[in-house]
Amino acid sequence: MEKEELNFLEYLGREDDHLHKNLRNLKNEFSLFYAIDYLYKKPLQRLSAHDRETVLARLFHFVHAQLYFSLNCLFRSHLVEFLAAIKKAVEASLKAYKILMDQDSAPNGPEENRFQDIFQEMRVEILRNRSRYPLAPDLVKIYENFSHFNLNADLDLLMDQSRPYEFGSAFHENYSPPYRRFSKEEIRYKFYYVQTLYAFLLMYLIFSIYLDQRLTVLDDPSEEPPINELRPKLEALITRYSRITPEKQ
Repeated sequence: MEKEELNFLEYLGREDDHLHKNLRNLKNEFSLFYAIDYLYKKPLQRLSAHDRETVLARLFHFVHAQLYFSLNCLFRSHLVEFLAAIKKAVEASLKAYKILMDQDSAPNGPEENRFQDIFQEMRVEILRNRSRYPLAPDLVKIYENFSHFNLNADLDLLMDQSRPYEFGSAFHENYSPPYRRFSKEEIRYKFYYVQTLYAFLLMYLIFSIYLDQRLTVLDDPSEEPPINELRPKLEALITRYSRITPEKQ
């Protein structure tokens, strides 16, 4: 039988299939995203024009953008890009934490606004004085976990790309694109999802130090998601869904 060429529109359709299936899978947990998103969106709307140009505000905006991008990659089953986006957000948040606790570490110009060394710097800082950066240890641990997941994802991606692909009826019935897909086990998607929201909650808590200095209390505090309820809820879900962890793929 003559083999068919890959149809680009069909390829895009399969991407949307991943998105829709994952959204259905996460329907019971999806409201947690709105709570985390609100924490970021509300301050961004209320920062003054001057404050929005500061390094800390730009880092905050960057981290919020990575929340969207990472979940977009997750829902479409782009594992490598998903993990890389979260790591970038953690690096930006640790940079902000360093600036907040040590004003002399603020960059003096664009050439100094780099993140590549911040992870190792913060590991050293935690060893020196853990109490000075109480939010950093959990983020460093998350960064290390995602680095481990990302290494496995890179290896799996190479294996997937080295596998020959047969087009035709078998291809259309068992389509698997040449980028890494998540396991079909739905609970693993949930594990990644709640772990991601938890990471971005911790990152928000770092920036809240800056925001508390720049913003007044919301006009209607009842609109703000209760952080003291969000954190234990996410921690409980992480424990629940870690029964099947990414290491067991």
